[in-house]
Amino acid sequence: MSTALEKYPAPAQVFWADLTGASERWGRTLLLAVVIGRLSMTALGLMVLLAAGKQSTEGFTGVLQTLDTATIFGAVIGAPLIESLIVLALVWLIGFKLRASAAVTAVLVGLAFIPQHGLALVSVMTAPFFALEALILFNWMRRGSGVGGFWLVFFIHAISNGLSVLAVATFGPALL
Repeated sequence: MSTALEKYPAPAQVFWADLTGASERWGRTLLLAVVIGRLSMTALGLMVLLAAGKQSTEGFTGVLQTLDTATIFGAVIGAPLIESLIVLALVWLIGFKLRASAAVTAVLVGLAFIPQHGLALVSVMTAPFFALEALILFNWMRRGSGVGGFWLVFFIHAISNGLSVLAVATFGPALL
């Protein structure tokens, strides 16, 4: 006989499963990952900026300075496609070939993307976002849906970058 607790998981468990792609609810994963991923990057970026000052952004390649067609395409389609393929390859290698846990895989993938966004101190803000993408892909690959997980991560990344483009278009590059 199952108890009510077994039948209905705690809200925190449901939230975590939806956020990390461990549940089948890909729509919730998409929404939560965009919101939580973007908020974590913003919060961490602000903390670094407040602690280290404006020089912490020198050399950061994630900031959009212009909004021409090529830049927008690169930010919303090109970068998410290439970076999602890299995340997929790293998750496969670290998580499944080297048999690391989901947490270790996520941390290593997150750390791997810091230098890709420049050598600025503020580049550390990208780590949680890519760690979350790795966790989502890891869970989808574990279920045998690596291709579906790849496209989910791609859309999360594309929407997140699209929000950055929208912010720059609305408030100007000084915002970022």
